[in-house]
Amino acid sequence: LCFQIDHPHLIAVHTWGEDRGRHYMAMEYVAGSTLEALSRRRDRLTWPMAASIVADVASGLAHVHQLDIVHRDIKPANMLVGRGGRAKLADLGLARDPQDGLGLARRLTTEGAAIGSPAYMAPEQINDTASVDAAADIYGLGASLYQAIVGRPPLVGDSPLDTCRRVLRDRPEPIASFHADVPESLSQLIDACLDKQPERRPAGALAVSEQLRGLIGLAGYRPGTQLDVSDRLSL
Repeated sequence: LCFQIDHPHLIAVHTWGEDRGRHYMAMEYVAGSTLEALSRRRDRLTWPMAASIVADVASGLAHVHQLDIVHRDIKPANMLVGRGGRAKLADLGLARDPQDGLGLARRLTTEGAAIGSPAYMAPEQINDTASVDAAADIYGLGASLYQAIVGRPPLVGDSPLDTCRRVLRDRPEPIASFHADVPESLSQLIDACLDKQPERRPAGALAVSEQLRGLIGLAGYRPGTQLDVSDRLSL
């Protein structure tokens, strides 16, 4: 099913398989950078730039969700930003496809182990990886946007286990306590994405994308206007 996915904000997967005991996945090449690398190199992105990147990714994620696929590894390192500031969502290796159970992830990870990256995993994903739905990916969008603006994930501990404990127990510091220039409506959207209860998060990735684009429009931001050649990495 991964090979049937076609969307301007999704990395195309050409093929995957196994060669001499090693699994591989061949994907579309994007000349650019990841949101993870950009947030590290620039300390933090301006909120309109960060919102534009995540809005693109959320649009692609909405298409994935329409196919009843849960990505399960939404994070800045899987958001590729190409020329012009346009972003694409990558890495469907951990995606859960109802036609294939856990899909490729079953063959790449230890059965029964938590799948994903702790700092961006929703609480319910930490508790039960196999049965999460699209709401877990919405949490990942919120955590990624938080990092892009603040410069670090919303909750991180001294170890992966400690990070998981914090995600299950603690609430992130409000973005307003770091940067007063972030609109209250954007802070509220991020808080909603990071809600501990899946049913309280935004209704879908498309709703997140549309709300972000609305805020970007009000700010008068045009994608790519603040992304120069020095920000682009060959991946």
